[in-house]
Amino acid sequence: MNRNNYFDDINFNFANFDIKHEENSIDNKEKFLDLITSLDNLYMFEIRRKKSINDYRISIKHATLNLKNDEDCVLASIKLFSNSLLDASDELKQNKSFILKAIKINSGVVPYISECLLTDEEFVFNLVSIYGKCLKYVSEELKNNKKIVLAAVQNDGSVLKYASTELKNDREIVLAAVTNDGNSLNYVSDRLRNEREIVLLAIQKNGNSFKYIHNSLKKDKSLIIVSLENKGRIFNKLDKESKNDKDIILAALKYDDTIFKFISPEFKKEYDFVLEAIQINANILFSLPLEFQENKTIVLEAMKRNGYLYKNLNGNLKNDKEVIIEAIKEYPENFLSIRHDLQNDREIVLFAVKRSGILLKTLSDTFKNDREIVYEALKNQKNILRYASKKLQDDIILKELNR
Repeated sequence: MNRNNYFDDINFNFANFDIKHEENSIDNKEKFLDLITSLDNLYMFEIRRKKSINDYRISIKHATLNLKNDEDCVLASIKLFSNSLLDASDELKQNKSFILKAIKINSGVVPYISECLLTDEEFVFNLVSIYGKCLKYVSEELKNNKKIVLAAVQNDGSVLKYASTELKNDREIVLAAVTNDGNSLNYVSDRLRNEREIVLLAIQKNGNSFKYIHNSLKKDKSLIIVSLENKGRIFNKLDKESKNDKDIILAALKYDDTIFKFISPEFKKEYDFVLEAIQINANILFSLPLEFQENKTIVLEAMKRNGYLYKNLNGNLKNDKEVIIEAIKEYPENFLSIRHDLQNDREIVLFAVKRSGILLKTLSDTFKNDREIVYEALKNQKNILRYASKKLQDDIILKELNR
């Protein structure tokens, strides 16, 4: 469908209905659903520059009473505008099964749910099981109801913050919350934040939840390492002793190379440590002392793990054949960054096309006429024979391989 015609069709529908002056006037279900669908589709595309979505706004309030009592119409309106629930019939506002359908379509309806329903234990249990954040709006009595709070935190651990003080100190509730969302540890009672099993579950779910654990556990090496292994960016907040622990440093480096600049200079001078560190996170290469940046073993280990680093290499190692081959193995496009004379090294060229056949396109005429090189390129990627020499383009075996 032509996009401009699509918008013209939509604008035509709305042109026949002056939204601003015809509330409570649409009495045809098919027409109402058609207009809502058109408006819904507008969200899928850019809005015309001269119009905002509010110029086209239509909701259930523009329908007559019989449509305000029609589930299909009200749900279609709620999908776009959560406050459409306010304009639904009183019957639907009190219909528990309908409200549960609505919450699945648009969780934004929660603030508009009838207060009397939010005191109904069975209904609230079903509600929080679908959308845990509803716990925020229920009565204080139900926020102290273990069955309801448990269902809510199993759906969304972060809603533990809305639970009663008593239930924030309930081990079963807390275990369910931190298992769902590690950061819910922030709302746990001091007593349970000092319990190792709970803390461990939280940091396994989210390493950054380490910041919420009890002070008595913040020097626990095993917990620190678990946090770091689960992408917790906590290194800079650790105590001095922990920051100087080799195992903790290496665990931190796995997901965050930026911490390398904060570690003790003594570690940066140790070859064995640097070699182990580069094997964990090659991105620290250019943060190393110059002597290690120019160490072939260190550089080779970096290339094995991150070929993208090759372009920023300096000195003789950038032109070292072994380093080049490792860099191309990890990232074939590095071939285009090597020195021109090395791009004419047959061993390097052959290795490069084995990794990425399309590089045939960039080779000199000599290599485009080299049958072995063209053959290996085609084994890696089909439909590139056109980049070979005219002579080889007529080679029967190569033509067959190209298909």
